[in-house]
Amino acid sequence: MTLGRMEIEVMITIDRILRESGVLSIPKPNWLADYPFVHLSKANQLLGTWDALTKYRSKNYAAYGKQSGQESWQAHHIFEDRELDYLDVREKFPPKAQCLCVLIPQPAHVRINSIFAQHTRRHVDIDGILRGYRFAHSILGDYTGAKQGLVEKELDQIIRTAFRCAGLAA
Repeated sequence: MTLGRMEIEVMITIDRILRESGVLSIPKPNWLADYPFVHLSKANQLLGTWDALTKYRSKNYAAYGKQSGQESWQAHHIFEDRELDYLDVREKFPPKAQCLCVLIPQPAHVRINSIFAQHTRRHVDIDGILRGYRFAHSILGDYTGAKQGLVEKELDQIIRTAFRCAGLAA
């Protein structure tokens, strides 16, 4: 945004990314009324900041708490600081705890992070990073009970929207 000769950088918010990606379930379900910063996608994914999803998980401990000493669900950053740094757009996004996450089963979180390490983090260009994310999300599967491929498609839409908001071709 430009005001006279002064240019102002506008922070890319999760609300903007979710609105522009078109993935949200509208209207927001009543059971999320107490959680204004947690959103439900059309594929039944719980989305929000790391802080908001961690708070939601702790208040709904019976469904999302520990099982066998491990967290059963974890907030996963949909796009990582490392890639934002590589693409030189980190300053356009909020701090990590306020960036967009999805609540996923703990075993899926472990698996997806191992895929990222092998297939995403070796790229420093947008096309390679997007291919790595797409592959990792295809391995994640449809853990929500949504139509086959919808979870992967939504996560891809979110990442592409975030990168487009940052001025990158996506």
